Amino acid sequence: MTLVSTFPLNQTGIVSIWTEALVYGMFLPIFCTALYVLVCRHGIRKETEKINKAMLCTALLMFALATAHLGVDAWRMMTAYVYLARGQVDEPSAFFRDMGQPTFSAKYSIYVSQNLVGDAFNIYRSWLVWQRNPWILAPLITLWAAAAASGYYCTAYLFSTADDDDSLFNAPYEAWITTFYVLALAQNIISTTLITIRLWDRERNMMKGRKGRLTLIPILRIVVESAILFLCAQLVLLVLFAVNSNAQYIILESLCSLTGIAFSLVIIRVAIHSQHFLVISPPSSALGSA
Repeated sequence: MTLVSTFPLNQTGIVSIWTEALVYGMFLPIFCTALYVLVCRHGIRKETEKINKAMLCTALLMFALATAHLGVDAWRMMTAYVYLARGQVDEPSAFFRDMGQPTFSAKYSIYVSQNLVGDAFNIYRSWLVWQRNPWILAPLITLWAAAAASGYYCTAYLFSTADDDDSLFNAPYEAWITTFYVLALAQNIISTTLITIRLWDRERNMMKGRKGRLTLIPILRIVVESAILFLCAQLVLLVLFAVNSNAQYIILESLCSLTGIAFSLVIIRVAIHSQHFLVISPPSSALGSA
């Protein structure tokens, strides 16, 4: 008995949409708090304080993508269990398995886009931390472009040409999806490691001549903890997909909202540790000047 048969798609569909709705419910207040932190300062913003447009646009885009993904999944669930069921037990499983459905490609396209948005901001942050060093950008952008190519190749071409009895766990889908997962995971690990190394090096230099309480340790801890949260989810997804388990859909459907949570928590936690409860734009912040 395989892992696919022990967790059929008609059960996975219910559990995955419930889990995604739960994670999105947690994301919504966290996003609103992060939005307040970015736009306001105790409700009143001074004219000299600039809004971090890069973070603001990224946060809004992530929220829009997570909302769209939840909407597509909700429509797919209604279609499978209400509009197409007709009293047939196997109909929902057949619908969820059909990669030729436009909504199937749509939800994967949204997931790929959400992942790429988060990765792009990580690359941007790494570039700032390393004082706009172009050599830092080269390998990260290469990985990002390769991940984008493999991800959108699946959603734009492979899924649209799939037969009714095809599965994600069969060739060539398995190879391309695994490639995307591995590239996304590697890019996150490398960019987070680069940021961590640079901040730690900056902290060591600051310790030599430190007279006050200024330290980058809280920022370093925030970056690492937020990265671990998302990387663990990506790793679990990769493992479940590698063993051909339908349980991977549960993690996959929640990752859009989880990506937004990880990003928004960085904004909020940095603001909490900031003296003026304000997220400063990267070029003038500790991250940008490190």
